[in-house]
Amino acid sequence: MTVSGTSASPAGRSFGAPTPDQVAALCADPRFPAARRRIVTGLVGHFRGNRIVNRVLNDRGRILMGLLILDLHFNGEADGGLTATRLKQVCAETGVCSPGRVTAMLGIMRLFDFITDRPGPDRRVRRLVPTGRLLAVHRERWRHFFEALSLLGHDGAAAQDRLDDPAFVAPLLGAMAGMFRGGMRVTDYVPELAPIVRRDGGLMIVLSIALAGEAGRADAAGPVDLTISAMAKRFAVSRGHVLSVLRDAEQQGLITRTGPRGEGISATPALRDTVDRFAAAALLIHVASVRAALSGFAAPNRAYG
Repeated sequence: MTVSGTSASPAGRSFGAPTPDQVAALCADPRFPAARRRIVTGLVGHFRGNRIVNRVLNDRGRILMGLLILDLHFNGEADGGLTATRLKQVCAETGVCSPGRVTAMLGIMRLFDFITDRPGPDRRVRRLVPTGRLLAVHRERWRHFFEALSLLGHDGAAAQDRLDDPAFVAPLLGAMAGMFRGGMRVTDYVPELAPIVRRDGGLMIVLSIALAGEAGRADAAGPVDLTISAMAKRFAVSRGHVLSVLRDAEQQGLITRTGPRGEGISATPALRDTVDRFAAAALLIHVASVRAALSGFAAPNRAYG
């Protein structure tokens, strides 16, 4: 179902990307550690539990493409709705990926029933429709964040109750996509993660190290109880790929490696700080988007230029 809007209300325009000061303030909130752990645990668990879905969506480009697909479906009617041509244009304009990769990803998404074609009056235009399966993937991710928002005293429960309501989902997507179109990137708040998130499973590997470094210990000193082989199997990548991610993380000062072959992996204090800022920025993006959706902000049918 496509929900049409008109133009962003003044209230809607007020829901912008978080500032660095807001990120720092949230990190200092005494309720933040529990919310942070809920997010990190949920994201890593979500990745592990959905291997086929991960091959389609879970690197940075796939997640962003999924967001843009849903936004075009719910909010892009005035610009022609969701079509392969429109998606290629939007992905190119926002730097998500090339038109060729869009074509390849749409083929995979059709194969795994994330996207289907919708016949229309003009046979020259093939409209696309996201299936319930694609929506379910995003709803599951949103639930992790909404549960964390509840721990911070925000309207997480109200947001969860409306996840099946297009009148809520449309402005939620509009706010998220609007921040992205406006130039906001999560790596603006954690630039040290930029080389890592470009790799399949890179962020999840680093987050799993952070979790392992904190599990049942008063401090994060000493090697974590994770092996390179275990991470390769867990995240469905090669050992060489894991080693590349670890080298990036080590160069950024997020981990140290010990042993003859570097098999001992230890989280550094910088990793905890980085994960704090990542989680805080991601949570604040969802805070702003939920507020926009619950306030009745009408997601606009607008161009992506």
